[in-house]
Amino acid sequence: PVDVVGVLERAQEPLAAPPPRPFVLTAGRLEHQKGHDILLRAFASSGAAANHDLVILGKGSLEAELLGLADRLGIAAQVRFSGFVANPFAWMAACDLFVLPSRWEGFGSVLAEAMAAGAPVLAADCDYGPREIVEHGVSGWLVPVDDEAALGTAMMRLLGDPGLRERLASAGQASAERFALPTILARYGALLEETATLPVC
Repeated sequence: PVDVVGVLERAQEPLAAPPPRPFVLTAGRLEHQKGHDILLRAFASSGAAANHDLVILGKGSLEAELLGLADRLGIAAQVRFSGFVANPFAWMAACDLFVLPSRWEGFGSVLAEAMAAGAPVLAADCDYGPREIVEHGVSGWLVPVDDEAALGTAMMRLLGDPGLRERLASAGQASAERFALPTILARYGALLEETATLPVC
């Protein structure tokens, strides 16, 4: 479940030190699973860095490696590694695009949270989660896993079309209600009730 009400409340809080330019956002542990290296390469090769910064929320064992990659790609000045932040939802609400480039996920709660915060979302169609959360072209955008070119192309398409981003964000926010606490708790309750009535072998 996602605390949609809580996300919306905290999304309204101001950012203490936002980047000077519009920004793309991702959030997750700095580990191989999360695909930050793919995002950095896509961000650099697509030309998105010309008009946007990239903000990466999260900590992990690959931080130094990813900092080095950003430097080698020539985008170190456009990428901010912000580490852990207590309120990622305010960042989600303020970004032009939220990207989840993961190679795999258990569910990808951060994607549903970004949608609830009102961000247009772009995600790798990995196992498991994104396809159950996002309807491609309706409530978000999906690209193949580990595909730097596809991610960069999609990023530029979405960043270049504010109307499309607005439509995706609006539909995504409405779709995130499927994961709201009351809805999910009611489904858990129904499942437990159904299970309790099964005959014992």
